[in-house]
Amino acid sequence: MPKNRNTAQSHSNVSQKSDMATSIWNVKEFNSLRDVATIVPLEKTHISVSGLLPNEVANRILDSLRRLSISSIFRRPKATLLAESLDRTQFYIRLFKKIDGANRAIVVELQRKNGCSLTFVSMARTILRELKHGYIDEEITSNMYVATHGKNTIITTDDSTHKEMEEDMTFALELVADNLVENCFINANLIAMESLCALLDGWSTDSRISLAAANNILRGDDGTHQEIKRSILQYVCHPCHEKYFHNELEERHCLVMHNLALAALANMLQIFPESGNELQVIVKSDEWLGDKGLLAVLIEELHFAETRPHDAYHAMRCLNAIIGVSSDVKSRAIELGIRNAMDISQNVGHCSHALLARESDIGISMV
Repeated sequence: MPKNRNTAQSHSNVSQKSDMATSIWNVKEFNSLRDVATIVPLEKTHISVSGLLPNEVANRILDSLRRLSISSIFRRPKATLLAESLDRTQFYIRLFKKIDGANRAIVVELQRKNGCSLTFVSMARTILRELKHGYIDEEITSNMYVATHGKNTIITTDDSTHKEMEEDMTFALELVADNLVENCFINANLIAMESLCALLDGWSTDSRISLAAANNILRGDDGTHQEIKRSILQYVCHPCHEKYFHNELEERHCLVMHNLALAALANMLQIFPESGNELQVIVKSDEWLGDKGLLAVLIEELHFAETRPHDAYHAMRCLNAIIGVSSDVKSRAIELGIRNAMDISQNVGHCSHALLARESDIGISMV
């Protein structure tokens, strides 16, 4: 367990507090930093940096976070960032001053708050290495510890293996439906949605199985698939404003489920081959194109890219998968203001989130 030295109230979601979100970590004075000598033993994930001003250190860190598509908020009183990766691993980044006679240095510490330890260690090593030695090739860095998505190649398997995998898929979807709909425990709901994201990801599951699962869910062929589809759309469309939540736990849970539902929907939409017409049949309906349809919801999500960049990234993935399926869908998207929304997400992406920037660039080129 990470040591918690922070006495301030914890934030329920790093990307939800719009009044604290910033793309500029403004640490002006060396003497304004806390003295490392007054701090309890530091985490192992720390380094000392000499010869750089505090603002230069902060800017190098922000540049690494942008390439890794890690969102962050700035806690002004203590020169601290609270960062969150795409897989919701949260960690603090703190700056301290170190004075040893005539030698002055800035100490940078990364401390995991919650989430995957392996993800944190991998990201911490990259951030600290780039801070010390400068960044490595941007394309390599941007894809090293974050999930990237695109069109998948449908891999051929023999019939017996494919039949076994279809049976496993059916069982997995039934289990997901039970835990999403019937189970009242939030941890079970969370695990079910995470399992669904993995099942629908053509990079972690056989592409033909992911495509079959996506087709079944989006069409709602039977009761199980209808329940899963209803749960996904419910969380995608759920308002994320704090006034809709009774307490911090409910807020955190709903925001995480909202993000996972967007990821699951994006995985489903992107698994469809570009040459087929299955997706066109699915999205050309009032459920998608109506005034309060999914297309409008996804476009609206982009307006909150500054405070919820991970959600905007998955929303952009969804939009890029559907706006090109027909001229009707593209025209409806333009009518709903997709160009202005994409401008917002593109600006945020190029400032602080490389994956969002990439998806926004693709979307703008399509409309």
